[in-house]
Order: sequence, then C-alpha cells, then structure tokens
Amino acid sequence: VAFTGKNTVIVGSGMTGLETAEMLVEQGNKVTIVEMQDAVAKGVWFQHIDDAMPKLKKAGTEFILSHKLCSIDEKGINVCPVKQNKNKFKEIGEEKHLDFDAVVLSLGSRPVNALGKELEGRNNVFVIGDAGKVGRIADATRTAYEVASKLK
Repeated sequence: VAFTGKNTVIVGSGMTGLETAEMLVEQGNKVTIVEMQDAVAKGVWFQHIDDAMPKLKKAGTEFILSHKLCSIDEKGINVCPVKQNKNKFKEIGEEKHLDFDAVVLSLGSRPVNALGKELEGRNNVFVIGDAGKVGRIADATRTAYEVASKLK
C-alpha cells in the first residue's frame, strides 16, 4: 500500500532520511526535511547526495536547516532554531509549530550489541559492523576481513 498525497516531514537528512525522502516524493507526497546541522546530509557520501538531491529539488522538497525537533503532536511538529558549537547545539530562538500529515524520524544510529555482550568471554566471538560501531558496509567488511585474516 503506497503512502500518497501527504504533507510529510522527515526529521534528519542523513543517508536514510534522503532515501526515505526519495521514496516519498516518488509516491506523490510533499516532503520537507528538518535538519539540526547547517547543511543537508553532512557526512553522507557525495555520490549519494549527487544522486538524491536533484530528484528531491525537482519534486519541490523543502529543507529547514539549523532547526531541531522539540515535539510532535497530532497536527505536526514543533521546531526551534539552533546554533552548533563543536558537537553541541544551542537553542537560539522561539519554538514554532509546523503542520504535517505525517512525521518520519531519521535521527541516526547507534550500536546494538546485546548478543555480543551475552557471548562475551567465549572463544571465537568477534564483534564487527554496527554491533561495535555504527559505520558503513565498507567498514564492517574491512573489519570482518581483518578478523578472518588473523584466524588460524
């Protein structure tokens, strides 16, 4: 079932946020992306940005940068402007409400390693990929290769 004809906001412009935005505009939705950073998709591989951004701009996607999500309600979201100093964000203005039919959160990743912790101390257990540190598939593949190369 396609999600169509909705005024949708995506909070977060990382790789997953951009891919989700692409899918939603292809399904006929109006999309706005809210990002705390002062630029879209910081840290995303340029190839991905070069592929996604023309499609999103052609579809009329709006970008609200340097704003953070404060709350979600039945009518949309509340955001406030922020200024970044190193890795911290400081609110610098009044909160405002934006109306949306749907809200998609794309707020980053963190390692999930419950199984690794459960198996800790056993022989031949190695934690790689996002279970150890969130990264790209190339990072996980390289780590797996390095671990496998050291096995006898």
